[in-house]
Amino acid sequence: MDTFNGRDVVGGMRRQAELILAGGRCRRVEETVSAAGSSRLSRETTLLIYLAPLASVAWAGGPPGGRERDLVTAAARGAGLKEGGQAYRELSGWLAADPGADFFDDALHLLSEAAAGLPTEARRAVAHEVVSACATLADRCGGMGGLFGDGRAGPAEAEAVRAVVFALRRAEEHARLGRPGIREGRRAKGGAARASMFSPGPDGDAACLMLLMSAVRVAWAEGRVTRRERRVILREAHERGLRGDGAARRRLESFLAVRPAEECFQLAESSMGATLGALPRCLREAEGHSLLELCERVAGASGGWLRLSGRGPVSPEEWRELAQFGQRLTRHNGASVRLA
Repeated sequence: MDTFNGRDVVGGMRRQAELILAGGRCRRVEETVSAAGSSRLSRETTLLIYLAPLASVAWAGGPPGGRERDLVTAAARGAGLKEGGQAYRELSGWLAADPGADFFDDALHLLSEAAAGLPTEARRAVAHEVVSACATLADRCGGMGGLFGDGRAGPAEAEAVRAVVFALRRAEEHARLGRPGIREGRRAKGGAARASMFSPGPDGDAACLMLLMSAVRVAWAEGRVTRRERRVILREAHERGLRGDGAARRRLESFLAVRPAEECFQLAESSMGATLGALPRCLREAEGHSLLELCERVAGASGGWLRLSGRGPVSPEEWRELAQFGQRLTRHNGASVRLA
């Protein structure tokens, strides 16, 4: 995590985080990190915000073991946290007693919003190092694969890393929305009705819907969407923040009830290419793998007694959609993906 040694990056994160905390958000995180420093945010307590996602991955599969604690504290030292200092002791406390999911969610939200206010190069450096560190921790320590050191993250650890990827991808989206003229420019390229379907709004719901359309297409491969397929897609939508009774959520449910026109799928693919192509490589590849894995889960959730477990045979129609999606993902986004 060498990027965190750069004063410009840490200083920028500190200024952005202070603005967010001044707005009254993430109070529990503020109280925790402030207790570890002499002011609201010091250089070292800002580093705690960087390191919170690592602690959340360490707790994902249960209480962290010695190996997980060693990896997190090694990352902390690499980021510049002084061993034995107040902030270092605070991080050790996170690894000894679970701060809870709400705390880690708030810390990740703070990291995402603070990163969104950084210049592009600094923001992408933060994303690369946080995602890489979390993925490395998950692969080395997660589940049975981690126990044998063969580099396979367990389901809980993989889910925790996905949450980090989603949050930092939102930071990229929010940063783009802050640039003047981008939304108007997108509308100018096509018809207003066409562009509005997947143009990201302030909450990013439409962008989330666009990324889920590949899974919707796989679900319709056999001519109908089963209840299990619908459940998988709606759960993913919920995890990505597409909740409640918003317009994008209602549109997704309508797409699962009545097959969208081919033009709708094509528009979603074009928008996906632009969205993923604008991400830093680490997030682009992680998101590509995540979307492909979602499509595989949808295919495995189809009906039929052989597939009740979700691991049974996948129909030829679904395999064709999976293969074509993998090819499109590689062609449009440069993501390194493969079918399992």
